[in-house]
Amino acid sequence: MDGLIEVFSRIVEQFTRLNTQGRLVYKIFINNHHSTKWTVKNMNRNDLRYKDFPLQSYDKIRYCDTDRQGHVNNALFSTFLETGRTELLYGKEPLHTEDCAFVIAHQRIDLLSEITWPGTVEIGTAVVKVGNSSLTLFQGLFQNELLVARADTVIVQMNESTRKSQALASVTKEELTKYSASIENE
Repeated sequence: MDGLIEVFSRIVEQFTRLNTQGRLVYKIFINNHHSTKWTVKNMNRNDLRYKDFPLQSYDKIRYCDTDRQGHVNNALFSTFLETGRTELLYGKEPLHTEDCAFVIAHQRIDLLSEITWPGTVEIGTAVVKVGNSSLTLFQGLFQNELLVARADTVIVQMNESTRKSQALASVTKEELTKYSASIENE
């Protein structure tokens, strides 16, 4: 098994070297337990593609999501972001510690283009920072391969009894690193 992992690692290394001319470089890391982690590097926030994100999800646009102008109401952009966020934080099993919850401490959304009905919205999610009790997500919303919005969200793990922040468990931090990315600002 170790030999197979070593060969696979060399193939991925070669692929990475061949792909360095693009904006996105994928690298694979194999830990002692022979599990794989994909880490995305060099995502440029102004030149994003849905397939660049380590976590991908989507939402179906409903007719009732539209407003009088015939496009999706801007309040729904937050709902679409929530879909990507909850798939990360609650998808397989909740990542928060028992008796805790995740709360949004800060969110900034750049609305870049309208979303129209009918269709779907693709949601790309990446973890850009993991702190002691918080994490920062970078997300992109896409329709028909066009980036329509991007968001930065700081989420804090809060103890529900004390209503204070509580440190993330090491297993949570490890899980979050599977979706990590480095975002360039230019």
